[in-house]
Amino acid sequence: MTSEQKLVGIQAIGLGGSFHEIAARDYFQITDETRLVPYLNHQQLMEAFHTRQIDELVIAVDNTVSGRVITAVNALNGLPRSVHVVGSKVVPIEQRLLYAPDTRQEAITAVMSQRPALDQVSKYIASKSLHEIECDDTLQAAEIVFKSGGRIDGFVVAAIASSLAGITLGLEVGEIVNNRPDNATKFWRLSREKSWDTSGTHASITFDLPANAPGSLLRAIKIISNEQGYDITDFDSHLHPYSIGKRSFYAELARPPTKNPKKLISSLHSNGIRSRLLGIYDSEDLLIGDESPSTIPQAITHDMWAARKGLQMTEGAPVLYVEASNVPKSLLGMLKCLTSINIDDLSRPTVPLGNNFARGFYVAINPKTQQSDVLNSVQSLRTHGFVVSHFSYKNGKLVI
Repeated sequence: MTSEQKLVGIQAIGLGGSFHEIAARDYFQITDETRLVPYLNHQQLMEAFHTRQIDELVIAVDNTVSGRVITAVNALNGLPRSVHVVGSKVVPIEQRLLYAPDTRQEAITAVMSQRPALDQVSKYIASKSLHEIECDDTLQAAEIVFKSGGRIDGFVVAAIASSLAGITLGLEVGEIVNNRPDNATKFWRLSREKSWDTSGTHASITFDLPANAPGSLLRAIKIISNEQGYDITDFDSHLHPYSIGKRSFYAELARPPTKNPKKLISSLHSNGIRSRLLGIYDSEDLLIGDESPSTIPQAITHDMWAARKGLQMTEGAPVLYVEASNVPKSLLGMLKCLTSINIDDLSRPTVPLGNNFARGFYVAINPKTQQSDVLNSVQSLRTHGFVVSHFSYKNGKLVI
């Protein structure tokens, strides 16, 4: 690695049209002087970062349609102190139909792409009764279609990828086939250098609970929301490995202009809550358009979310899906209704922040919790205006 050129890693099989590359070049303004280095998957990308093969990385963490980018979030487990969030961008995603030049669009019988991209165009796939072929990357799908001439195992195949991928490879660039026009992905830029914008609109923190006991998470949220006055715009427990007796969480906070996030960290520490400031930066929110009828993305069912390991769940454990109004302190209000139960995990499937949309949370409850306490908590949530679905986790599925 030379001192003259900064190396920035992205998740892609190569350069030439992945959405990670588009985000890096167009939205984080990474120029040719700063060389992009592609890695096949998120795990390889993070390993290259940790072993100092690259200086920074750009990584997708959330999508308005397909929800959390689980492979990316899993790769971020146990964020070391050398990692800092120095930027956050929301990138519009236009999934295009790419096909061989000698192919008529109406002759296409199958589409190929990575799973999240296929989720994002599920309506088009269903309307045309197309066969799905999964691969690791949208650019990889375009390359396979190009090299095969769009003929694979008896199917006439189109790729689902960016228009840039089609232009780069010389494929026909067809229509936008997104399920919804609000399709967008949130990307982070991570660096080992603490180059924070101290006047940024948002801050990211992690914190560990001293004990996995009823009310312990509520105590932390009270400090963040009530005492320090931050609105939690994103919240999850995926950025740290699960361990019995201690819970770890990630939160992105809307930063009031007069607030110093370092004082928040100090306040958490003084209350016995180990925490860390990941970054201060300007950020945009993922906005779900007015035509969306539900917090849960259309491609994500409860069982699909469970299968993707969006939660740490124990066989037989109760699980709640709670929708809260999109107002400040909604998470705080929800947790006040759950003080009698022991929460094993809490996760959000997406970041629905439009004016008319709820914030969705999955709450995995310790299986030793009394059924009466669970039912009382559900009733309390409903009394306070929350919409609640009550499940039991059995054989890898969420059962009503």
